[in-house]
Amino acid sequence: MSLRTAWDAFVSANTVQDAISSHDHLTKECGVGSADFAALHKALSASSIPYRSKQLINLLLESNARRPCAENPLDVVVSGAGPCGLRGAVELAMCGHRVTVLEKRVDFSRVNILMLWKQTANDLLSLGAKAYFPTFNDKADIIHMGTRSIQLTLLKNALLMGVSFSYGAELVAVQAPATSSGKWRALGKPAGIPAAAHAAGAVGFKQCKLGAYEREKHEGRCL
Repeated sequence: MSLRTAWDAFVSANTVQDAISSHDHLTKECGVGSADFAALHKALSASSIPYRSKQLINLLLESNARRPCAENPLDVVVSGAGPCGLRGAVELAMCGHRVTVLEKRVDFSRVNILMLWKQTANDLLSLGAKAYFPTFNDKADIIHMGTRSIQLTLLKNALLMGVSFSYGAELVAVQAPATSSGKWRALGKPAGIPAAAHAAGAVGFKQCKLGAYEREKHEGRCL
């Protein structure tokens, strides 16, 4: 497989597994590690991929440069690969943190279309959404995009930024560090398998969520 073929397969991937698999092939063809965006950008910039695709990786590089670089990068676990989880993962990776996303589903399951705020559309465009979905724009009276399309855009950008993913897995508990210099531990399990007893000192993840959240209804349109 050539680098151009690997890139085209990555851009056109329409499922989680196809996106992850094609990204693996892409980094292999570029001869870089999956977490080295700078090396990947250099290889793609010198390649024969389309001009619009080079605009995408340049947009990501510019977005990356605008973020403050973490002095002490953290190992971060994001629970859930919905639009919010994926966008958070992209942001954390751009700030220099090492990010792993756990998602209990193995593919995208939402099929609704979202009406977007202008700033949300601008954010997606700044992350190169048009490279994946050329018809998307922020000029219409009602700006909309399918949840699946949003997730694909963010998943692919997260992969390019070096985020690692475990689909078919879920976070079940967190464990506080034993010492002040220690680290929190995230305990996960394969989705669909009953959780074993938590390790000593671990607390169920849902019990650790902060704040009293209220549910709100927002307008949407189903396919």
